[in-house]
Amino acid sequence: MFPFKFNCADANDPFLQQLHETFKATPVLPPSSSDVDLLFLISHRGQETQRLGPLEDVLEPNATPLNPETISSDIAGINLNKTGDFSLDLGFQLLPGIFKGFNLDMEPITGALKGGKELSFSFPNARRIRIFPVKLGSALIGRKMNTEHPSMKNVLRKKGLYVVTSLLQSREFSISLNKTRNTELDFDAAIQTLANTGLTVKADRSTDFSIDHQGEEYLTFAFSCVELLVDKDGSLSINKEVIWKKGENSEPESTPKEAEEMSLINPKLPAILSWD
Repeated sequence: MFPFKFNCADANDPFLQQLHETFKATPVLPPSSSDVDLLFLISHRGQETQRLGPLEDVLEPNATPLNPETISSDIAGINLNKTGDFSLDLGFQLLPGIFKGFNLDMEPITGALKGGKELSFSFPNARRIRIFPVKLGSALIGRKMNTEHPSMKNVLRKKGLYVVTSLLQSREFSISLNKTRNTELDFDAAIQTLANTGLTVKADRSTDFSIDHQGEEYLTFAFSCVELLVDKDGSLSINKEVIWKKGENSEPESTPKEAEEMSLINPKLPAILSWD
C-alpha cells in the first residue's frame, strides 16, 4: 500500500493547501482514469477508506438512469500551485505513484537525479469535472438505496458514506528542481540521460530545471465528495462537501499513537490518499 494517507488539519504545502481550500479536494495517488469516478461511493471511518463502486448499483431499480448534468471547466488559468520543495529521498517514495499512473518507468529518472537534494511537482493544465449539489439532489428525488444490498449493510451501520461529485484531472505532470539547491547534481548528465526516455527536459533558466510529460488521457489526481445520508427506508439526502482529516470519526482511544497516519513529507503537511 502506498504510504501517504489523509491530510492533517494544519496544511501548509502550497499545492495541497490549494487543493483543500480552493477546490475542497482530496489528492490521490496514483493518478488514474478509473480508480475513482463521478458518482462513486466511498466509505470512510478513521483510518480506513474504501471505494465501493457506482452509486446507481445500490439504488432500487428505476426506469430513469441516474444521470445528473456534469460541468467541465478548464482551470489552467487558475494556475495550480506546485508543491513546496521536499527531499529527494522522500520524493522517490512519492513519485512512483505518479509514474505508475502515467505508465512510465521510474528507473531512468532515479539514476539521472542521483546527487540531487530537493524537488517539487505539479499537474499543469488541469481541468475540473463536477456535479453541482442541486443537480445531484434533483437526480436523487424519488430514488432509494437498497439498504439490504450486501455491500451496504455493514457500511451503513459503521461507516460514513460519501459520493464523488468533482474530479481534478490532468494529462501532464512536471517535476522541478532548483539548481541552486541541487549543487551536487550533474545537470548536463541528467539532461543527456533523460533525453532518451520520452520525457521533456527544460533548463532554460539558470535557477530552474524541470522534467515534463504529457500523456494521452486525463487522469484524476484529486476528487471531492459530499456526504450521503441514508434514512431507514433507503431515502437519500446529501450533506456538505467533505475534506477528510487524519483520524476523523474514530474514537481517540481506538487508535494507538504509533498507528496514527502521518505524511512522510512533513508531519505538518496534508498527506495523500491511497486506497485501502
